[in-house]
Amino acid sequence: DEGPLVNVVGAVFQFLKALTPISILRATLLRGRSKAFLDNFTDFWIVLRLGASLAAAIVVALKPDWPTWAPLAVGLFAAYSLFDVIIIQVNVLLFDPYFHRKAFLAGKVPKPYALRGRYRLLLALLANFLEIGLWYTAAYLYLSDAGQLSVQAFDANGLAALPLMFQECMRALITFDVSSFESEQGTLAFNLVIIQSFVGMFMTIVMLARVVSLLPTPKADSDGEL
Repeated sequence: DEGPLVNVVGAVFQFLKALTPISILRATLLRGRSKAFLDNFTDFWIVLRLGASLAAAIVVALKPDWPTWAPLAVGLFAAYSLFDVIIIQVNVLLFDPYFHRKAFLAGKVPKPYALRGRYRLLLALLANFLEIGLWYTAAYLYLSDAGQLSVQAFDANGLAALPLMFQECMRALITFDVSSFESEQGTLAFNLVIIQSFVGMFMTIVMLARVVSLLPTPKADSDGEL
């Protein structure tokens, strides 16, 4: 047992995990399904969300005549998807193995914690990274068109703006450098840029942790040899 701090924080993240879309679907519409079916559905859900983020970015780049409710609906879905990614990744990295190990040692579960596949997990994480970049691309294209955000050395419209904005968003996520995005303090755009820097830092750390875990452990021919 790691103590009350880990138990309390872990319990909070396990509760938040129960509020994610995939957990709600597993507890309701997919209740009673086999583990293989649920694993395959999780893969489908990841791809579906990635497709939805790409579709949203394309639609926003085309600058349609939005109904008044459409930007809010897309924004809420994007925020919920971002919440889903962060909570799931925190639990998979930290708290799922911890609580499963406790349950295994207490005899409550028959098998120790094991991931379905490390390479699958890395691919899912890459898809999550691209999805976040696309949601931010859609948001920034919309806010730029609304005059709330400007990007340094950015001069493109329509679909031509999509790859350029995506490039800037991915660069900001990977390097944590959001200096190219300019907005007035206190606006929605300003808050999104600040959140992006923290999200990028978290996702990069998780990605590095996953990549390091896939590296083979070096073995020496004899003890003490480097």
